[in-house]
Amino acid sequence: MRELRNVVERAAQHCRNAIIDECDLELPVLPAFADKTGNAIAQRTKLEGLLAAHKGDVALAASALGIARSTLYYRMRKLGMVTPKRHHAD
Repeated sequence: MRELRNVVERAAQHCRNAIIDECDLELPVLPAFADKTGNAIAQRTKLEGLLAAHKGDVALAASALGIARSTLYYRMRKLGMVTPKRHHAD
């Protein structure tokens, strides 16, 4: 709670407007999602490429991003992506 208060206080001190926005908060951004446009389409394209490179293996793709598999599933749902179907060898 103290850390949140410090972040908000710092943002209020450095805020250029009367409204604090995400730029004022200086929140960390995952490198894989640090797209300059902040565009959902660009993020979706990155995820699709990453999943294709890992043959649809969400666990490997999440590991490559340095995030939990559940976090990757959440981001995929948020971007309207369908969960890839993996074919298992019988």
